[in-house]
Amino acid sequence: MAIDVEQLLLDQRLWAEQYNTQYNARNNADDMKTQFLTLLVAQMKNQDPMNPVDNQDFVAQLAQFSSLEQLITINESVEKLVDHTKVESKLNEINEGLNGITEGVDYIASLLTYLSFSPTEGAAGESSADEG
Repeated sequence: MAIDVEQLLLDQRLWAEQYNTQYNARNNADDMKTQFLTLLVAQMKNQDPMNPVDNQDFVAQLAQFSSLEQLITINESVEKLVDHTKVESKLNEINEGLNGITEGVDYIASLLTYLSFSPTEGAAGESSADEG
């Protein structure tokens, strides 16, 4: 099996872009969490003391945000698993290619060994020994 170097380089670039996208998405999620908590604290500080916001609303907002955070974490884990599977697949392809190269080198070495042993030289060597 031949190794397609161009495809491997393209895959490497795509993985790098995907990693950067995931990294930026995670930073955005962290920024959103900070913004959400800042808004929640501001809302609590600035609420009307005579008509406070219902505690159930705060709890519901926190539960929704917590669920979103868990989904983001699950999504990142699944993406990492898929990436590892892709890397393992590419490594297996490379290993198969290297095995093919090794077999080719072994074949060439045995061919060179065969060609370096010439029966005519051995016969000539024997005849010159017989003459001496």
